[in-house]
Amino acid sequence: MGGAGRKGHDRHGAAPDRPYRSYALRGSSAQHPGHGARHLRARSPATPGGHTASAQKPAVSEAADIHQLPRSFQGANLASHDLSYRYLRYADLRNADLSHANLFMADLTGACLRDARLTHADLSAANLTHADLTNADLSGANLLVTDLYDTRLTGASLLQARNLTNEQIRGAIIDRYTRLDPGIDITLPRVPRTTI
Repeated sequence: MGGAGRKGHDRHGAAPDRPYRSYALRGSSAQHPGHGARHLRARSPATPGGHTASAQKPAVSEAADIHQLPRSFQGANLASHDLSYRYLRYADLRNADLSHANLFMADLTGACLRDARLTHADLSAANLTHADLTNADLSGANLLVTDLYDTRLTGASLLQARNLTNEQIRGAIIDRYTRLDPGIDITLPRVPRTTI
């Protein structure tokens, strides 16, 4: 998979830029290596002597409720977590580790999953419409009836992805760097989204 500076040629055009949201997920835990400390450290007011009082950094255990953690999942370790049925629209999950995670029927519409690791994740029936998975690794992921319409998969790896169909890829945004198994036909015309 290419780096961020690589310029690929999108087969279906570019998705519009949008602000991404950060969500706290009830009933789970996450670790934010190198990221959480930045949010947990607060600047203390200056003392009368002109010195800044040292801020107390709260201790966060691995079993802590996720609401106590920084409200960003960029770079978070969510491997093997149960995130099924979660509402994660426009969530910021850049560089997150979601390998072996359960994302069954999760709503990830418009989410940013750039460079995320989703190897062997269960994305069956998940909604990834308009999500950005540039350079993401979905090797071995379960994509049974996953909605990939307008999902940006430029530079992403979908090698050995399970239950991936030609119809799903026809609705997604791919480029020459997208890695697909030989059985996937990328020459078929794009499938327009129809509303009933």
